[in-house]
Amino acid sequence: MEQFRQLLVLERIILSDNFLSGELPRVIGNISSIGLLDLFNNRLSGKVPESLEDLSRIRQLYPHRNQLSGEIPTKLGSCRNLNKLDLSYNMLTGRIPENISGIVKIFLNLLNNFLQGPLHTCFSKMY
Repeated sequence: MEQFRQLLVLERIILSDNFLSGELPRVIGNISSIGLLDLFNNRLSGKVPESLEDLSRIRQLYPHRNQLSGEIPTKLGSCRNLNKLDLSYNMLTGRIPENISGIVKIFLNLLNNFLQGPLHTCFSKMY
């Protein structure tokens, strides 16, 4: 996936339903023009890279049905254009970051992970 570094003008990356494995590279955050990143149903592992915060135009992020682990980065709260976020069916742990509720406007799916802790009252204000 290091080749993505040269693909800085992409608007959509759809790699769903493959056998991709390994960690998501940090350089994916360099593709600032991307609006859709679909990595559904692969074998990706490791942490969700904090460099995703650099995807200022990202509207839809679908890394569900992989083997991602660790906590949901609070830096995802910087993605102000994010409408749909699906992190379901991974192995994510920890608390749901409070700032996620302020950015995801249409669809948030965190189903079937290992998340814990209280739900923040800010989720009642999701629009």
